[in-house]
Amino acid sequence: MRRIHRVILIMVSAAALVSLGVPSAFAAAPTITSFTPTSGPTNCVVVVTGTAFTDFPGAQTVVDFMLGAIATPATHFVVISATEIWATVPALTPGNSYNIRVTNPAGTTTSTGTFLSTSGAGACAPTVDSFVPDCAAAGTVVVIAGTNLLRDDGTTIVGGRVRFNPYATDATHTIPDVDTATSLSVIVTSDATDGPVQVTTFAGGTVLSDTDFIVSSSCAALSIASFTPTSGPVGTSVVITGTGFTNVTSVSFNNVNATFTVDSDTQITATVPVGATSGPIAVTTPSGMATSVTNFTVGGPSPGVSPIEVFTNTEPEICAVVGPEGGTAMPTAVTVDARSRLLVYFTSERSGFDTHTELLVTFEVLAGDNVVASTPFEWGNLGVALRGHTSGTVMWSFEDVSPGDYTVRVGARVDPLPGPLGGGSPTAVLENCALTVFVIPGAPPPPIP
Repeated sequence: MRRIHRVILIMVSAAALVSLGVPSAFAAAPTITSFTPTSGPTNCVVVVTGTAFTDFPGAQTVVDFMLGAIATPATHFVVISATEIWATVPALTPGNSYNIRVTNPAGTTTSTGTFLSTSGAGACAPTVDSFVPDCAAAGTVVVIAGTNLLRDDGTTIVGGRVRFNPYATDATHTIPDVDTATSLSVIVTSDATDGPVQVTTFAGGTVLSDTDFIVSSSCAALSIASFTPTSGPVGTSVVITGTGFTNVTSVSFNNVNATFTVDSDTQITATVPVGATSGPIAVTTPSGMATSVTNFTVGGPSPGVSPIEVFTNTEPEICAVVGPEGGTAMPTAVTVDARSRLLVYFTSERSGFDTHTELLVTFEVLAGDNVVASTPFEWGNLGVALRGHTSGTVMWSFEDVSPGDYTVRVGARVDPLPGPLGGGSPTAVLENCALTVFVIPGAPPPPIP
């Protein structure tokens, strides 16, 4: 019993040594693994990560900014944990790069990377990525997420100053203090009104959030109640009703992002995107996401209208070698069941040419051997080439195509640029090609002749 008792006493004593100001026998020299930001002005707060930062009492730790052998002590620093120190950049010479050094009685470590002293904010500028909740009454705690959110108040390192519209009153930070470089916890001020949230770190400057904070004592939770229509092809306009839509940042149809307009806090109008499939609709705000209980059906049912169809032809190798005389490539069979619009995309990489040229592209729609519709020759994104390799996509829409079986193909030719930029033998090799045709039903008459 006595032997066990002694062991326990020794273990407790070793654990208590640091708190009593005496390092344990296992205290180690510090190490630095990284720091952020990597540039900034005087009074910028740098977060240093590493190991063994708490093996000795804070008073026995020193943080310096090193220019060669010249050490400039950090204005203030706070040992947050065994792996994190916050340090305030002292008055340094803008344009010079400094290593960061941490020293304790067991040894010294110096960062491999350098901190660039700047006269402006540099990488020390704060950002606001989100805040939760995004709607609340005065007196509510709001947590702000971002980067570089700390500041030096002249005595120590604290969270950045936060103000709500009209930006006249400093928000109180919560107690106990839980602020970090990436998170601030504050209380909504009594004079707050709707508007962006403002964060100021002084050294890094001031930033406003991209979205508004809504001040209300009856904030509606984000939800989707219904949407209409409940089905339709790509391009269909869908009205979504629900609550909490003011700060919606994205709308998706079965995980495919859509273009949208926030009409009000209770209504959004969105367009079914290309690539969408049947599934739920989701709306997202900085505070979270809401998903519809029922699915939106892409392509139907809709009386007299067939679902959207996609026809694809790919050629990972060479699909065409063209010159001034032109040529065709990528013939793709397409079936149209109802009067429709054909949306055609052609993507390729262009190489193998030895001159300054322009590549002109056209699309053709054939019924049998007859060309029934075509486009003018266009540059598109594959056009003027001043180097030996380029790539891009060309798109065209054929409206009001009658039911039938068709072939869609690409035509191309290469022309030399006029003047001194031209010359040589204009040829181009098209490779890694893809032709995609979307058949979108519902186009009005008359048909193509």
